[in-house]
This record gives sequence, C-alpha cells and structure tokens, in this order.
Amino acid sequence: MKRLFATMALLVIVALALGACAPAAPDVAGATVTIFNAAGDEQNSVFAENFVAFEAETGIDVVIEGSPDFETVSRVRSEGGDPYDILNFPQPGLMADFARDGFLVDLTSFIDLGDMQAQYAQSWIDMLTVDGKVYGVWHGVDVKSLVWYAKPAFDAAGYQIPQTWDELLALSDQIVAARPGASALRAEAPPAGRRPTG
Repeated sequence: MKRLFATMALLVIVALALGACAPAAPDVAGATVTIFNAAGDEQNSVFAENFVAFEAETGIDVVIEGSPDFETVSRVRSEGGDPYDILNFPQPGLMADFARDGFLVDLTSFIDLGDMQAQYAQSWIDMLTVDGKVYGVWHGVDVKSLVWYAKPAFDAAGYQIPQTWDELLALSDQIVAARPGASALRAEAPPAGRRPTG
C-alpha cells in the first residue's frame, strides 16, 4: 500500500510540479488520489483542471478537497491514521510541523534530488527540507508578506530602500530611534486557523 501511495504521489507531484503527464501504469489505473488544501470551491475547481490530462493518461482519479480549517482537519485525519494522499500546505512552516510529527514521506525516497535541483533554486528546496529530508514540491507561490511604506514620509526622512534583510533591520532600528514609541515593522495576527509562514 505504501508503495502504491508513493507511486501515485510521485505521478501527481510530477504532473503538478513539472506540468507533464507520467505514462499510465497498469497497477495504479482506477486508483484515487485525494489532495487536500485550504482553498475554497472556486479555487479547487481551477486547481482540478491541472489534473485533467494526468487523469486521462494514468487512469487515476484525482479528487480535490479543501477547507479553511486546513490545519485542524488534516491533523485530525493524520493522527487518526486516515491521512489524505497529498496535503497542499498553505505555508512551509506547517509542512515542517507535519514532517517532524512523522505524517509526511521524504520525497527523495522516490524523486531524484538532482531532478528537483534542475527545477528549483536551492533556496526553494531548502524551504521544503526538514532535518535533511525533502517533504514537498512547489506548484505555486502567493506573495503574503510585503513591506508597505509611505513614500513621501520615507523620502522626507532621507531613508534609503534596504536591499538586504540586515539593511531592513538596521533601517527599522533607525526609524524607531528617531521616533520613540514607533514601530517600524508591524505584522498583524493571521486569521484564525492560519499560521505565519516559516
């Protein structure tokens, strides 16, 4: 069963990550792979379109399910011994938690790391690596963290746009020193059921 899961997961991941369809394998035709994510119905419908050609070539039925309560639902299923085949994590920090809890499979047990390195910069692979093992592939990225600033006030103070994280931290310290009680960096709490990335 674990081998069948690995084969199905590999085929789905390759289709998802590379946009290619793997050849049909007689031992997996008729199987179902369930992918669980935090998206709503409309996003899931669009996401499911990625698998139409894959399903036609492999005979595998790909079922997409989603819930805004992704973390709780996926954890309860995993702890109960009935995990989804593939979890489409909304942030790599949560994926790392699941990996450390033993709920995920090291993908390098059936995907050559060199193939991944040919597709992704090492920094992207590093974000999916926990304790030396790779637990995910990227199929899309959403920008969730941007630094916004009031350009007129920024220019009037003579601040320069930081180019590195260290420069951003130094500028933050400079702004706070110039305006005691001010906070140069601010982050709002994530919505209920969501975790910050990282």
